[in-house]
Amino acid sequence: LANIERKYQGQTYDTPLSPAGQKQAQALAQRLHASSLNRIITSPLLRARQTAEVLASSLHLHLETEPQLIETNHGDWEGQKFADLEANYPDLWHLWKTHPSRMVFPGGEAFANTAARILTWWKKISSGPDIIAAVTHDNIIQIILCHVHGVSLDHIWNYRIKNASVTLVDSGHIIDIC
Repeated sequence: LANIERKYQGQTYDTPLSPAGQKQAQALAQRLHASSLNRIITSPLLRARQTAEVLASSLHLHLETEPQLIETNHGDWEGQKFADLEANYPDLWHLWKTHPSRMVFPGGEAFANTAARILTWWKKISSGPDIIAAVTHDNIIQIILCHVHGVSLDHIWNYRIKNASVTLVDSGHIIDIC
């Protein structure tokens, strides 16, 4: 629902899936039904968990919750509309859109800290033998893609991630990031 309203969600504005999001989760489960996944790992946030629960049920897999996959803490920005943030925080909005590696969200976390957290998880998980669906958030996937492609965190906007999309990352095996 927050995506439809063009609002930042983050960690505290933790909304459930909308009816459209529920349909997307079902379609995702159908798409992955014939895959060879053997693990599903999810962010603890409600919208990711609800998507992962549909996958786990459809694929008959145990669902693991991983706190490191949680969305960035956007602090005071959470629950705010994008347009309002751009108007009320023009300098920070510009910094976020041009140099996210230097962004510290008011009342929240530094985006570089989000990246460090995610890459710690990624380095551990990507060296294992499992084929994993990691159900997480767009900026988490963007961080991983910047790392895999060897580009600066400031390039996250080069990767547009849509809801319930699948990003395949092959690092000796395939990891589906949903």
